Amino acid sequence: MAATLYKRQREILNFIKKFVAKNQAAPTLQEIADNFGLSSLATVHAHLQRLEEKGYIIRDYHGERGIEVVDPSSGPLFRDIVELPVSWDFIPEQPLSQPAAVEYKVIPVDWIGNKDCVCIRVHGWDLKECLYADGDILLVEQKRKPSVKAIVLGRAVDGGAHLGEVVSVTIQTCEIRSFKSNARIALPVDQLVGSVIGQYRLYA
Repeated sequence: MAATLYKRQREILNFIKKFVAKNQAAPTLQEIADNFGLSSLATVHAHLQRLEEKGYIIRDYHGERGIEVVDPSSGPLFRDIVELPVSWDFIPEQPLSQPAAVEYKVIPVDWIGNKDCVCIRVHGWDLKECLYADGDILLVEQKRKPSVKAIVLGRAVDGGAHLGEVVSVTIQTCEIRSFKSNARIALPVDQLVGSVIGQYRLYA
């Protein structure tokens, strides 16, 4: 999985991609500096060095425009990205809680399209048999009407949050098979957070 980019690194990477798409050539260090109002080329160089270390660009130090954008794992990368908030911390059967600090995850746009999504962080190892581990980020499409066999996250009448596979759906109730207990649990439709459409994991 690609290394995480900080805000300025991401902005510079996006600028380079758009510049190349428009001009069929990479920007110079001076053009990058001018675009971001940076007075020092050394600052630009430092950002480019971090991007190269993380595998997002390759630099040819013999050319003024020697920057090539690459995918850290599979070649040319011209993907738009979006920041999604980590909206909730999820511990199975406990009420959802908001994170202690504001945090965003960088997600390729083609992962989510135009869906209204948020990130939910999994805590604990209760779901390891279902391949969800402590620290995983779930990409959840909010308030989508679930279909049978979809994976959903929602609150039960007692306030506890549950993740599971949809067994049946009515106008008012979504019945799931809980990934933690394997029991069938009825979740009010209006208490569904949404449907899980992806999973994000960082490896140390």
